[in-house]
Amino acid sequence: AVNYHDPSTPLLRSWFSDGGITSNFPIHRFDSILPRWPTIGINLQSTDETGTPQRLRLRTKEKGNFVYLTANRSAGTLDLWNMFDRERSGKSGRFGPDGRKLIGFLGSVFDSAQSWHDNAFLKLPSYRDRVAEIWLKPEEGGMNLNMSSETIKSLVERGRQAGKEATERFASLDKSDAMSWEGHRWARFRSGMPGYLEAAHELVEASRVGSPDCSSLHDLLSRLNVPPTYTFRNEQQRAAAEALTEKLLAFLKEAKNASRVCKDPADNRSGPFCDGPNPNVEYGSRPHF
Repeated sequence: AVNYHDPSTPLLRSWFSDGGITSNFPIHRFDSILPRWPTIGINLQSTDETGTPQRLRLRTKEKGNFVYLTANRSAGTLDLWNMFDRERSGKSGRFGPDGRKLIGFLGSVFDSAQSWHDNAFLKLPSYRDRVAEIWLKPEEGGMNLNMSSETIKSLVERGRQAGKEATERFASLDKSDAMSWEGHRWARFRSGMPGYLEAAHELVEASRVGSPDCSSLHDLLSRLNVPPTYTFRNEQQRAAAEALTEKLLAFLKEAKNASRVCKDPADNRSGPFCDGPNPNVEYGSRPHF
């Protein structure tokens, strides 16, 4: 990379690493309020030291099946916890029980920084229904670089099963089924619109008056070169931007019910999108609970 800060060292060595450091499962990058095609994800999860997955359904009705896909709209909303401090049987190892807990805690801090954002999305409506989970035993995946051929074949079969179940859901289910592609698009729209309208509501409220010692949005749009940053190219562009913004704000002010924010329990049903899937999706790529 070019070193613009120190001419005596014109080039800097750049190291690249896996993008999972910042987002380990960025499925939210492949979506919209009303998606035109499905995006299907396969998420790897780790069992405990005994090889038991956290999902109750995999431990009871489907014992031995390590592929999980939500069966209905209410499934998949529970948190999956990193239980690093759980007591384990056997010798404590060279770090001792307290040392292992400290190492486990530090590892969980890194996992949270890496995956919290992704995991929050996986609990949202129309996100969790398109992600198949493959649960890995302690000797599978990760840093287990010496897996046997039988173990690898088992993982391949689990991946084939996960992909088959996820794609057949959207390709085969009838439109009337809540878990169908039609149901997925509808749930995404119903859960996304409240967040979008909340952002629109905030724009309307902020445009009415200026902040302390600041001009209103109307005053800013009426000038070509003040403030002297991100200026319009010419008067025609400025006038078009002003006209478009005024039309947008006028429309949002008219749609009072639609732009109403549904935070007051007493007004829960006052707007057309207030009584929708929960939690809502906040407009701007952040999950909102």
